[in-house]
Amino acid sequence: MALRYDRLHRGQIRLLRLTTQTDCKDGAMAKTRLALVIYSLGQQMPSFTALSYVWGDAKDTVTLSYAGGTASMTRNLRAILECLVSSGSRDKLVWIDALCINQADIAERSDQVQLMGDIYSRASPVLVFLSTISGPYELGLGFLKQAAEHPDRHYEPSHMTLPSDRDSDALRDSVVAVFAAPWWTRVWTVQEFVLGSSVVFRFGALEMDEGMLLAAFASLRHHESGCCWTGRQSKGYIDVPSEAHGGLSLFQATLRLDQLHVMRSADDFGTRSLLGALTMFRTRQCVDARDHIYGMLGLDLGGELEDLKARISIDYSLSPAELFADVACAMIQQSGNLDILSHVCQYPSARGRLGRLPSWVPDWTATVDETFHYWYSERTRRTALTNAAGDSSAVWKRVGEKMVSTRAMTMGIITDTAAGYPISNASSSGQELLDEWRELFDRRCNEIDCSLVHGGGGHNVKPTDSEFGQMISGCCTRKDWVDEPGRHDEAFADWSHWFAHQDPGALPEHTRQNSRGFDDLVKATALERPSG
Repeated sequence: MALRYDRLHRGQIRLLRLTTQTDCKDGAMAKTRLALVIYSLGQQMPSFTALSYVWGDAKDTVTLSYAGGTASMTRNLRAILECLVSSGSRDKLVWIDALCINQADIAERSDQVQLMGDIYSRASPVLVFLSTISGPYELGLGFLKQAAEHPDRHYEPSHMTLPSDRDSDALRDSVVAVFAAPWWTRVWTVQEFVLGSSVVFRFGALEMDEGMLLAAFASLRHHESGCCWTGRQSKGYIDVPSEAHGGLSLFQATLRLDQLHVMRSADDFGTRSLLGALTMFRTRQCVDARDHIYGMLGLDLGGELEDLKARISIDYSLSPAELFADVACAMIQQSGNLDILSHVCQYPSARGRLGRLPSWVPDWTATVDETFHYWYSERTRRTALTNAAGDSSAVWKRVGEKMVSTRAMTMGIITDTAAGYPISNASSSGQELLDEWRELFDRRCNEIDCSLVHGGGGHNVKPTDSEFGQMISGCCTRKDWVDEPGRHDEAFADWSHWFAHQDPGALPEHTRQNSRGFDDLVKATALERPSG
């Protein structure tokens, strides 16, 4: 007998009850009963687990045989269910989208998608199933547990304080494997984590809760910002790519967790907007390009998103290009600014995939290098905090299917450029690039630009080191430097020394920490952007 789908009424969902009649782990699925039970979200709900997972190839379907019937599902979901049952849980209520929603009923699917935010926020826990096997993750999970419980332990191989018989390459590959699972690259899994009040990560028979994983990340970030970091010219352990996982580095891998944490704490990090969410998760993938937008609408982004929802309806009859253009216009109308134009992202590391897209519309399907994506996100986040336009709103009018008109102001003329901060494999040394930037900056101090450089008057005066430091850091500084006069200039001096140094890892820790802070500002300003 197949699973029975009784009709749902407004606000109702189905939960899958798994009842195993034996403690025998071998062949337990054949002794497990599956039944769909209807509950109302508006009433008291029993405790249940919401499964967060990757469907796998939708065309690769198999049959699951259980006590009393069969069910069709993807091969990956069958493996997950078999793993759940074999783990010894005898009676469990689970919400699984592929089984609890009648996938053959399009109207029901649309209604249930609207309830997913409620479902994941009520689940206890949200079970993130990253793998049905444990082996590749065992070493990495052990290290992450130690990093969380002992934040004083280093991970840089030159002063590794883990047991000496552990090979650093194998350790790094295992840690990266935790964050290399496909789950971390999918759009829909964002809201499943962010909305969950309790999240547990599962790797076969092994589990780790989000609290432990976040504590481990905090420990790694602390070490990476100082003692275990050297920088781009002499790659630290955290930047070395893992060949076993497509070149993903430990730094890139752990950022995937940080992005989810930031979105959950959106108010604290200034990302509480649909544009902030689209930017944060731009590298994530989905089968349907429109889900780059629709997959973010379930997040709790406050009144701004509610206003946008009134302008953006979930309509799969629209083409992705039409939807992206409508969203761009809706965001401009709602915000009164043109910030979205900063996300068109015409950089070497961004490769558009949608054809026939207007030049003013971001391609949210574009492939973006993960390292560049981090700095692009930082750059656009900081840009959004500025207010050069004051109280004025953008004058913006759509005059055709692909054309718009707006009002602009001429700020200057670009007469010369130099290479921007290299993303990797720079052909020039740090000193050569620094000299090129300085020479270009000194030349820009002419009659017109003089007031922008040092207040005007005497445009023949050579700009100071402090003014140069302000320019390459985008006239930004760190929050913890604001109340320390001269700290920005000190950090610039340390960074200049570090940037040109042949062995930056040999520099004192204080110099490297200052350099790291200033380097973040420079990358957010200049990575893959020509200086002009």
